[in-house]
Amino acid sequence: MGFSIDARDLRWACGDADDPQDLCLHGDVVVRIGERTLEDDTLTVSAAGLYLLRSLTKDHVAGEGEHMIPHCGHAMYAREDGGSRSEDEDVSLTGCPIGLDWSVRHDGGEVVLTLDDGTEERMSVGSYREEVFRFADAIEDYYRSCAEKISFDDYARRGYEASWDERHRRMGRRRVDGPSCTRSIVPRRPSPPPARRAAPRRCSRSRGAACPPGPICRARPR
Repeated sequence: MGFSIDARDLRWACGDADDPQDLCLHGDVVVRIGERTLEDDTLTVSAAGLYLLRSLTKDHVAGEGEHMIPHCGHAMYAREDGGSRSEDEDVSLTGCPIGLDWSVRHDGGEVVLTLDDGTEERMSVGSYREEVFRFADAIEDYYRSCAEKISFDDYARRGYEASWDERHRRMGRRRVDGPSCTRSIVPRRPSPPPARRAAPRRCSRSRGAACPPGPICRARPR
């Protein structure tokens, strides 16, 4: 009973031990809610960490918006580039419409997690926060163990840094403590604003569903 979430076999999309140009982290995820276990491989755990942190103060309805643990999360747009969806979000992360998902509802001093089969698990806000922080810390520890990130362009760098800004704000930490990102040392043609980007590519796991284009993450097919 209870709630737990673990990420295993953390890796970059290319499969190498380190990849400075890959800004989003993948892994195999196992979630336990009550007596149910949800699991899948090659999910974007970096995006999942931010979505879980948002759920500490905001409700989430399964099937609406991004999955709680998404398969793709390769497009990151900072608020200054038109990416934020609400006043308390510093960045917009988008991907394909598959992954692991459940509903999160706040009820006084408790958090209620609900699966699509009706399974429901209640816990204190403190217990839920502790498990979410544990997951988010594991993701950040992996980033810290790898080389400094090199962005493709200013849009990529701003989106990446905004994602860490929001993570640390929600955890009560300062941005200076987190992973950093620099401009690419190889001259590249800057990406245009999000509204002018090329047609979306297709995700190999979502039966042809569109993935919003973005230079952030090179998702590895199964």
